Amino acid sequence: MITFDFGKKLKGAQGEFELHFKGEISNQECIGIFGASGAGKSTILRIFAGLEKPDWGELCVDGEKWNAFNVFLPPQKREVGVVFQNYALFPHLNVGENVGFGKGVKKEEVRKLLEMMELDQIAQHPIHKLSGGQAQRVAIARALARQPKILLLDEPLSALDYKIKNKLIDELNSLQKELGFVMILVSHQISEIYRLSNRIFELDAGNIVGIKTPKENFEGANVALNVEVLSIEFLGICAQIKVLLNQRVFSFVCHPKELEGICIGDHIEIMLKSFSPLIIGKV
Repeated sequence: MITFDFGKKLKGAQGEFELHFKGEISNQECIGIFGASGAGKSTILRIFAGLEKPDWGELCVDGEKWNAFNVFLPPQKREVGVVFQNYALFPHLNVGENVGFGKGVKKEEVRKLLEMMELDQIAQHPIHKLSGGQAQRVAIARALARQPKILLLDEPLSALDYKIKNKLIDELNSLQKELGFVMILVSHQISEIYRLSNRIFELDAGNIVGIKTPKENFEGANVALNVEVLSIEFLGICAQIKVLLNQRVFSFVCHPKELEGICIGDHIEIMLKSFSPLIIGKV
């Protein structure tokens, strides 16, 4: 069981705010931390990893205090593995040496992970010859080589195309079930959070605004879309607005009063109610 209640003052685009993270995580649970940029998500992972200290509060893992008043367990003594967005691999080491890097890493564990991540055939390859998907597999294998209690993932799949991303999500789920570690994921991508999390902590300006399952958080009859206004045409009792969404132009009809104060070039939120999509097929 992991319990935590800590805080830290941070500076964001809107000025200074205080991060406050409180809750608990069960053994073998997968947690997603979701929210806007600058909400404090990555800082939470860095505090778990021991790379930053909170200003106050406690972090306790299986009864052992990692952070508390006058208590700070150094990073090398924490049973955590960390995977960063930029992989942070050692360019002077080959694939196998990267996975086996670190004090106390067992050769048998390295061999097992190389096989599980389909890296055994390229174990001698230099890092600069790897594809993005291969490099991310190496980073994940290295993080797991010390047999951590907690795997911390900071936007780990954002630079990958959807086919490689899809395969790595499946692999992470399989590894978590087989090895039984706690997984804490930070991501802006709803698909990653949805598929890799049992529960989601949603952050806004450092505060937890919701703790829900992926289904509770993301599924519902209403869909909110953030769009850019391209044109507005008033047609008497109604109005037509054209907006840009994901490089596509869409047209909506609405009441003129809904457009009061809205100008061309504004970014607005449109809510689609009773949304019932027609599935055309895979793209």
